[in-house]
Amino acid sequence: MKNSTSESSGDGVDLNLGCKHGWKRHSSYCYYIGTESKTYDEAKDHCKRTSSYLADVSDRVDNAFLISLVGLRPEKHFWLGLSNQKNQDVFEWTSTVPVRYTHWNREMPGRNQGCVAMTTGSTAGLWDVLPCTNREKYICKYQAEGTALTPAPTTAPSDLCADGWTKISSRYFCFKVFPGSLETKSWFEARDYCRAIGGDLLSFHSAAELNLNKQSSRSPNYSRYLTLWIGLSASDQGTGFEWSDGSPVNFQHWRDGEPNNKNNVESC
Repeated sequence: MKNSTSESSGDGVDLNLGCKHGWKRHSSYCYYIGTESKTYDEAKDHCKRTSSYLADVSDRVDNAFLISLVGLRPEKHFWLGLSNQKNQDVFEWTSTVPVRYTHWNREMPGRNQGCVAMTTGSTAGLWDVLPCTNREKYICKYQAEGTALTPAPTTAPSDLCADGWTKISSRYFCFKVFPGSLETKSWFEARDYCRAIGGDLLSFHSAAELNLNKQSSRSPNYSRYLTLWIGLSASDQGTGFEWSDGSPVNFQHWRDGEPNNKNNVESC
């Protein structure tokens, strides 16, 4: 008699249905933990040879599943499919899907350029930017057989903005500058004010969005103001940079010498 190679639940349901032997099923995808340490490019090529790709992560549920796979492993890092090799300012998945979620480790991503790996142990699930030539184990992913992707919504949100607000052309959001000459606020006060009026501090996800004053003649010329709060912060000392609106930190554009957390008080 030969034991089954499939994994089943208590009621006999195959938990890894649609996945190759040795792969683990989560949602509509199958995952595999590489058994050998490889550079980022070697890991990417190995996944490709198995008709898969280095894993992308779409939300905290996906991230939690990966923690369940590698969080207690003795290795310190496992490659994911995210990097900013092409452009230091922009993080992209090898699968080419949009970056919708990030979970950076302390002081990450900062001005680091390289490839992204998930940590294990006491910081399991946080993401570090490492030299792409490091040799780490890795996580491959592919869509399970017999599954279909959920189509994107066909109805787009309204692209109208209230008077005095300007549309961000790449997203269904509007922004407005509140100049410091009216009333200065701390970062937390500014965030709470924006939330109180139904919004949040502004986040940036591309160079085009950063150059907001060039989008339309209605965009305020805020270059005359010395500083303006945006939604990026690293206020939680256990994790890295986050946008206050919950969007991913997939774009950065630091001034030379930043971020430096001067006097250990610069976290916003």
